[in-house]
Amino acid sequence: MLYVKSSLTGNEETDIQQYHSLNPDFPQQTTADQWFDESQFESYRKLGLHIAETAFCNVPSLQLQEADATQYAQDKADFFSELRDVLYPPSKAIEESFTRHAEAYTQLVQAVGGKWNFDYVDPMIFTQWNELAPPDVWKKRQGRYMFFSFVQLMENVYIDLGLDDPKERSHPHNAGWLRMFQKWTITDAFRDAWRVTGKTYGRRFQKFYVELMHEELRSVAGNWLTETWRPAANQPPVIQGLTAIDFMIMPGDTGLPDLSGTVTAGGQRYHMDNVRYNGATFRVRLAGGA
Repeated sequence: MLYVKSSLTGNEETDIQQYHSLNPDFPQQTTADQWFDESQFESYRKLGLHIAETAFCNVPSLQLQEADATQYAQDKADFFSELRDVLYPPSKAIEESFTRHAEAYTQLVQAVGGKWNFDYVDPMIFTQWNELAPPDVWKKRQGRYMFFSFVQLMENVYIDLGLDDPKERSHPHNAGWLRMFQKWTITDAFRDAWRVTGKTYGRRFQKFYVELMHEELRSVAGNWLTETWRPAANQPPVIQGLTAIDFMIMPGDTGLPDLSGTVTAGGQRYHMDNVRYNGATFRVRLAGGA
């Protein structure tokens, strides 16, 4: 059970704030008052709607899967973990200093990226760093550091403009930023940079970035880009007899794609259902209970 208590945080609509200015005890008025007038009733209704939209519009819906109690328990834990991130009280210190510190960090990272003899530091800065293959290794390395700066700009804008708030995200003055960011996210250069740097950002920004990526992928012609996953050498099979997975690319905040489509297992083709990647292993349930 999730218990929600009405409160005001200052981002409510004008008429709600106006009612509060005339009735300071709102929204904690005594329950002895059983006869609400129209403006009082409407203020509580709109405040309740605002609280629910603010709390839940940025978290995935929780679906009861009776056939898979273990998965439902995990989904529920993930749901409340993400809800905690959304509702965690803001920090005044972060609001005042975050982008300033981020800029200082960006300058340090760029200083490392501009020196070839510092390439041994790359995996220390970005733990998801994977070795670059020739040709043009120096050029590709510089590109990663350059596009890291672009992603950092995105986070700074996200923080400064409050784009975690759906109201701010839909503000027409922010549309240009969001459209530009969406276009960036699906390019090869940004996808490579995000695989390397994505885990260095806060969870809320990771979710924001991935949502932009998903929105842009849905808008491009053909909707999806198709690729094939195959097990790495010397790795045990995800499913006994599994040789390949054909899937639609939907990059998640792991920097790796979410999977959907079909699998080849034991020489047979199966439709995949409820595909999960937890950062270490794939969990696949094949349609028909296979």
